[in-house]
Amino acid sequence: MAPPTKKSRLSKVSSEKVLIRLCDAFTRTDGDIICPIIKAENSVRVLYKLQEKDLQNIVHEAGAGNRLTDPKFLWKSAATDRRSESNLFIEYSAELFSETNLMAYQVTLAEKLKDSLKVKDILIDKVQNTEDIIPQPIISEIDFEVHKLELCHKELAKLDELDIKDTFDAIIREFKEQRTKFAFLSQNGKGKSFFLNLLLLMTSDNKEEYRENNRKLILPKNISGDQTVQDVLQSKDHFDNLPDVIKSFIRSNKKNESSKSFITLMRDICQELQFDDAQELEEANASLRRIPAYFSQEKKFPMEPYILAQKSIESYYDSTTKCNIRLRYGTVYQLKVEYFSAKELQIQLFELVSLRRNETGNTTDTSKKTKQSFKFFKAKFAALTSYDISEKNMDCLQSITSYEDIVLSEKVKQFAEKTLLYIGGGKELAKDRLALKKILRGLTSSQDEDHNDKNTYNCRVAAIKEIVVYIPSKILYNKEIMEMPGSDNSDSLSMHFIEDALDQVDGVFFMSECSFKLAEQEVKKILRRSEFMKAWKKNPELYALMLLTYPEKDSNYQFRKEDVVKMKILETKENDRRSTELEELKNLLHPDSDSDSDSDFDFGSESDLSDTLDKSVFSTYVLPILHTSIQAQEGKPHKVLTDNAEFLKYTGIHNLIIKLDTFISTRAPEYSSEVKVLSVLNERPCRQLNPDEAKTIVNLYKKKDMKDTRIFLLCKSHEKLLDPMMIQLTEMYETTLYKKVEELLENTVEDAKDRWEKSENKIRMEMLNPLYRNKGTLSKIIFGDLESHKETFFKILMQEIQKPLDRYKQGLTELLTRELKEVFEYNELEHINSEAFVKETIEDSLTEALNWYKGKQRNALVVKKISECWEKSKKKSLTENILEPAYKLKQLEHAKKEVKENIRIAILRIADHLTDELSVLHDKRWKSISSHLTAKNGLPQMWNILILRLKSISKNGKDGVAQALSNVKTLVSVPYSM
Repeated sequence: MAPPTKKSRLSKVSSEKVLIRLCDAFTRTDGDIICPIIKAENSVRVLYKLQEKDLQNIVHEAGAGNRLTDPKFLWKSAATDRRSESNLFIEYSAELFSETNLMAYQVTLAEKLKDSLKVKDILIDKVQNTEDIIPQPIISEIDFEVHKLELCHKELAKLDELDIKDTFDAIIREFKEQRTKFAFLSQNGKGKSFFLNLLLLMTSDNKEEYRENNRKLILPKNISGDQTVQDVLQSKDHFDNLPDVIKSFIRSNKKNESSKSFITLMRDICQELQFDDAQELEEANASLRRIPAYFSQEKKFPMEPYILAQKSIESYYDSTTKCNIRLRYGTVYQLKVEYFSAKELQIQLFELVSLRRNETGNTTDTSKKTKQSFKFFKAKFAALTSYDISEKNMDCLQSITSYEDIVLSEKVKQFAEKTLLYIGGGKELAKDRLALKKILRGLTSSQDEDHNDKNTYNCRVAAIKEIVVYIPSKILYNKEIMEMPGSDNSDSLSMHFIEDALDQVDGVFFMSECSFKLAEQEVKKILRRSEFMKAWKKNPELYALMLLTYPEKDSNYQFRKEDVVKMKILETKENDRRSTELEELKNLLHPDSDSDSDSDFDFGSESDLSDTLDKSVFSTYVLPILHTSIQAQEGKPHKVLTDNAEFLKYTGIHNLIIKLDTFISTRAPEYSSEVKVLSVLNERPCRQLNPDEAKTIVNLYKKKDMKDTRIFLLCKSHEKLLDPMMIQLTEMYETTLYKKVEELLENTVEDAKDRWEKSENKIRMEMLNPLYRNKGTLSKIIFGDLESHKETFFKILMQEIQKPLDRYKQGLTELLTRELKEVFEYNELEHINSEAFVKETIEDSLTEALNWYKGKQRNALVVKKISECWEKSKKKSLTENILEPAYKLKQLEHAKKEVKENIRIAILRIADHLTDELSVLHDKRWKSISSHLTAKNGLPQMWNILILRLKSISKNGKDGVAQALSNVKTLVSVPYSM
């Protein structure tokens, strides 16, 4: 048979279809670990979903120059749920397409995507069919929503004369500043720090990201002149680019520090991290390089602690964490250390005096808890004072009759009541990390053998109140993870730290070695008694309970490359394990035995968990060592993940990341209704006003004399509406609400006195400790069950808030109606019903704007936040009016008498503290609502919306305004589906 002619071969080639696959590439982190997460703004999938036209243009241009035409997008998924692998394909028609063309096309497309649309890491491959799907990094849903908002903001920024984009500034700020709080709960030695270190490592920014993200970073040394703290706070260019730890400190202390010199203040409290130990740097890098060998060569896992201190063999049963450590995302490594005041330390130490008195008066009290407390407070006493305290000699305590008698050592004065900040330079990732790691190790663990002055070290660690660490790891996006002391450090202070954390978090990681069922009873009891557990039981959809079984210390759970069959056994056990854990959780909530019951924490009498509770429990094995070692293997990342998919499927890490992201997305501020209201303005028909008439009105308001007269007066009139609303809300908190709360509380006083009479003989001096006894037995005696009053108060609060908001809404509608009516009449447009036009234009937008006073999520005036204010007010009142006065007294009987006399005042003073708490919350909500009601140019935002609609009518939907609004509507309607 004769070979085909050259002409026929060309004809055949010219008619072919070329299929290109576009995928987000995995990057490798600090340590060369495959990172499972990618930012939405860098994703080609997100680009396709939100900016398809822009992608289409670039794809067309790149193809046209390389013999590829008529591009057609194809989106294919390997599954239908959120864990699906979705790939984007482009089908081209090709003419004489060769491997050379393919290489040129790949380079051209990658460059255009990077330069124009921030897509930095992308895989561009020629494939045979759309079944050829590969894994891609996870895109956080909350990050996707923030990126949508930023694109909406960009569209509205095109409308130069309008300030409606200010609304989006506020929404984006709410999104970015919101943090969902989680706490790690376990007994000592279960691996909390180790597990967190691996999560932080596998999601860390790499060197390039670190430098890029900190390109605009401003360090204190970069701010010149004699600027005050207030000057820096008001300078957006300066303040926005400061490290998070400095911004947080300034916001929290602006009342006390605003007039001080910024440079002087920073010189006193702030220190830039320095690291110049070349040998330690090489050892750290070598440690990371050995990670792959665990999986591939069956070697031990050799990694040094990544950032958080971990236990050594010598002090395995010592608590690594001495206080709560808050982990947050930051583009640069940062650390804040807050120390107790001298008074707080004296109160803590007086606990030893109380314990000593009880010991001498009650020789039978030899409980483990008492012994542990003795050991802890003796060590703390020795660290913070110069008293001669030993096992055999505690005579010096006899002369101490009040916490004020305790004399702290001179060393304590170096730390007491101070806040110190440590900040990386933002350029060298490894050096900043190792410098911060060294500081953190010296603040949390006694395992640093290089302490030159052990006494100073012990003093400093004993005085620490709280540590906040900002780490550039993507797992911390929109989160705050609290590492707590181990629960078996059962001294009062450690328990206070744990209880305090569990009071404020939205989710709890409960970590055990074998299973929740076999976890220590004391840890489960702490969980059961916590405020978190009560809140979760009541509203499971708002909270997350995650039961993590971390068994990798057991050799049976140390899987290597040849163990795939053994690994699959985990899948067969998973359903049984979950059923067992849910059964144990049910027993925890509804104990059969009266001896296990706790009347103060009644969870009801149901025998089973409800479906909602059942579904809200996340339970999994976690094998972070295996997961990290696999993700450290050499090769193309997607190939590594594909080849080891059977192992990664059962490590639990991917599912945990997905669970966290899904939970956080359900708690995100609800902005869509507000944006949708704005985006459909141009679609509302107006039968009263034709385009020419609308154009006349728009042009009239562009004239300078109109701006100088009518617009000026409009702004002044609007201020006269805002000011009364502010005053009415303030008076409502300080007067109306205060009186109603006081009435509710007054009705509880006699019952409180009765409870005291029945319980007085059980009171001991240490129960009056004001530092961490403000929520236990004594609180229940004094305040009883105020839950129903709390709910009543919330209803009253919402009713009272709505009154000034409704008055403002009516006043603004009337103001804008009068303004338009006069202008309509001046232009002989009396036939237009100005009131109807105003209402149909701004009604929904105004309602949404006013809702920002109550809040969408962060610091929102919702039941959860008001409940926090209520509980905080109870604690403050109990501390100030009961605990502190009584704890100063030398004799227990005198202290009891003081308590009895102050019961009424302690209950009624809740109203004062609640008013203060709500006033602080009011200031935050007022700042938020102001940006939704008033634009930066001083005009009412609703006036801007009216003008926006008039412009849209005047152009009959054929101008940039209509297009921008249409683009916003399209963006908002795109669902998250990756």
